[in-house]
Amino acid sequence: MSAGAVLLTGGGAALLGLSGYGLWSSLRPATVTGIPVLRYRIVGPPRPGSPLNEVRVPMSVFEGQVRHLARRGHTAVTLSQAAARRKDEAFLASSPVAFVFDGPYRSFVEYAWPALREVGFGAATLLFPPKALGQAQLRFRRGRPEPVLLTETLARLAREGVEIGLHAAGLDPQSDEEIQSELVAGRAALAAIAAHEIKTAAVPFSTPKALRALKRAGFTVIAAAGDGILERGLKGTPLTVPCFPIQPDTSILDMVLVVSRRIEGAVW
Repeated sequence: MSAGAVLLTGGGAALLGLSGYGLWSSLRPATVTGIPVLRYRIVGPPRPGSPLNEVRVPMSVFEGQVRHLARRGHTAVTLSQAAARRKDEAFLASSPVAFVFDGPYRSFVEYAWPALREVGFGAATLLFPPKALGQAQLRFRRGRPEPVLLTETLARLAREGVEIGLHAAGLDPQSDEEIQSELVAGRAALAAIAAHEIKTAAVPFSTPKALRALKRAGFTVIAAAGDGILERGLKGTPLTVPCFPIQPDTSILDMVLVVSRRIEGAVW
């Protein structure tokens, strides 16, 4: 065992302190034990009057995170790629990180995607609600509407390396037949635009009823809240992937502590 590993056992992490441990985790050579999955609600500068400002990740935070990961030699992958190749040693050796984004918001193409591509990250997963197709704005009960991605922009993003997934909501109150019909129709509509098979979906709560419906509709990967590490031994059909939710105040150190779960011997 290395000296560093000894230091971080038996309370050594506390001796280092949080910042010291974050630095150690970010600099120690990685031994792959899983794939980090980072999930963002919305990224970009605040919009006056928007109710999403409280969950919107500022560009200063987002750019700092992606630049750090790029400097550390990580590669960006889609959620379905991470799920399909989680046991592939050659794939894991590239230090993959899956970036997942919720919603139909135009800010993705204006801010998040350009920032990823600027550092050489050419893959991400965008979870899009089919009900927003053809809309110009997403309206809320209170506050300013949020601009929505145009259909042609969604198609262009898919050509550029963005995996389009389906974001479903409010499934449980419906009957099984209604859920099935809605999911199948939404999957087909997104596939026609993206020109690729829609494998990935997200639901607010991964209840047994919702998972059964998603399986019947043909989805193989489900994005769910969790610790943000896709382990090779994770099982299930469809596969439920734990995504770490990035908040506006998530620091680089916070993110490093998530990603450092991939480091052998790291104390969590």
